[in-house]
Amino acid sequence: MHTHANPATPRLPSPARIARVGHIPRKGHPMTDQPGTETLRTYVQPWHCDEMGHMNVRHYLGMFDDAAFVMLAMIGHRTDENFGWADVQHTIRYLAEAERGTPVAVRSELVKLGSKSVTVLHRMFDITTGTALAEAETVTVYFDLKARKAAAIPEAYRTALEALG
Repeated sequence: MHTHANPATPRLPSPARIARVGHIPRKGHPMTDQPGTETLRTYVQPWHCDEMGHMNVRHYLGMFDDAAFVMLAMIGHRTDENFGWADVQHTIRYLAEAERGTPVAVRSELVKLGSKSVTVLHRMFDITTGTALAEAETVTVYFDLKARKAAAIPEAYRTALEALG
């Protein structure tokens, strides 16, 4: 019995592509030549996709948000009952489609460091090809949770943010 693929079903990644998910790009790979620090590594799940088989726009923001939390952990921040971070602006550009099974990485780069806010550019790449998939510029405010207002970013966090590049 011969079967035919349903043209409405998204293309599954090849076994060779799946095997490369753990691939760490070497020098000269388009992704490693990008500025910033890697803050997320994951892949596009079937439930991330819309009826056209591409990652739905709402999941890009979720991945960028996950990358931001990793970045905050990298600088030593742990949210407690006193201080946290509040995103006040997101600007997202979609550059290429991410299909189901695409391994992705996000690199995060400090754009601007103010006294109470930080602007970070998160870039999402296809790990296997280095293709830029999307980017999000996010403005985040250091936030006093008791006073419910912006607060000065502590010097230790400022130094760590600058070191991330």
